[in-house]
Amino acid sequence: MIISRAFRSAVMAALLITGMEAQATGLTKIFFSGYFSVSIPTESLDGATIFHSDGPGIKFSDGRHFAGALITRERESLGDEFELADYPLYLFGLKDTETLDQQEAEKFTRSLAELRASLGHPAFEQITINDATVYFACADRCEAIVVQHQQDEHLLHITSRGFSQSDLIAILQGGNDAIK
Repeated sequence: MIISRAFRSAVMAALLITGMEAQATGLTKIFFSGYFSVSIPTESLDGATIFHSDGPGIKFSDGRHFAGALITRERESLGDEFELADYPLYLFGLKDTETLDQQEAEKFTRSLAELRASLGHPAFEQITINDATVYFACADRCEAIVVQHQQDEHLLHITSRGFSQSDLIAILQGGNDAIK
C-alpha cells in the first residue's frame, strides 16, 4: 500500500495535536498528561479516527473507542481542601457525601444518578496497578478513574465502549493485546 506524503503529514500532525507519540517499537503512546499515558499497537490505528474532546481518544475501525480526560479540582469546581483521591469514591457512591459541603454533595449525588442511568447500575470495583488505584464502573461499557498516589494534581477518567474491565486493566498494565 502506498501512502501519500500529505497523508503521512496529516497523521503526524494529528498525533502531535492529540498528545500521541509514534515509536519505532510499533507502539503509539497516548499522553493524557505528564503523569498518565498508555501505549497501544500502532497497527491498531489502521482505519481508526483520532479525536479530542476533553482529552485524546481513538475510535477504532471495529467501532470500539477509548478516551481519557483529566479531572482536576478546578475543572470540577471543588475546593482546595477537597481530597482528590476521594473523587472516585464519591462519584461511584462508595463513600458517603455527608462530610462534604451541600453543593459538592449534590454534585456527586447527581453524577452517581447519571452514571447509573447511563450504565444501568454498573458493578463497581477497585484494583491496584503499579502505584495507582483504579476504580471501575462497568456494565455494557466501562468507565474508570485512575488515582496516582504520588501526585495530587489530577486524576485520569477513562471512558470506553467495546472494552471490558479486563481489557482496560491490560491496557493500563501495558498489555497491548487488548487493543489489537
